[in-house]
Amino acid sequence: MTTVEHYIKLLESITSGTMKILEGIPEERFDWRPWEGTFSFKEAIGHIIADELWFVGDVSKALGLPSPQTSPEAKGNLKEELGRFWEIHRQTVSLVNSLEDQDLEKVVKFMEGRWEVPIYEALQVILEHQVHHRGQLIVYFRILGLEPPKRWEE
Repeated sequence: MTTVEHYIKLLESITSGTMKILEGIPEERFDWRPWEGTFSFKEAIGHIIADELWFVGDVSKALGLPSPQTSPEAKGNLKEELGRFWEIHRQTVSLVNSLEDQDLEKVVKFMEGRWEVPIYEALQVILEHQVHHRGQLIVYFRILGLEPPKRWEE
C-alpha cells in the first residue's frame, strides 16, 4: 500500500465515522449550542468544512490544479450541510488520490502564507481536526441527554 493509499483509507474511515455522528443530529437541534461562545451543531459542521476547503484550495493552488467547487457558504438546514460536508470530502479524496507519494513531501503555504508545511502534515491536521470536532459533537449529544450514534455497529 502506498502512503497516498494509506491516507485515502484514513480519510474514508474518519469521515465515515464523522458522518454517522452528523447524520444523528436532530434537525430541531441544528442551531443549538451548549452555551454562548461555543459552536452550534451547524457552526461545527461549517467549521470542519471550512478547514477542508482551505486544505484543498491551498494544495490545489500550489500544484496548479483547479480550485474546489464547494461553496464556503453554510446552508440553511442539516440535510444541505451534510451534502456540502460530503462534497468537500469527495474533493479532498480526489485531490489526495491524484498525488504521488513524493508529492506529500512538497511544502505548501497555507492560510495565505501564515503556515508553511509539507502536504502530509497538513493532511494530518485535517484528520485530527475532524476527530476533535466529532468528539465535541458527541459531548453535545450527551449534554442534551441523547445517545450519540455508534461509530461501529456492535
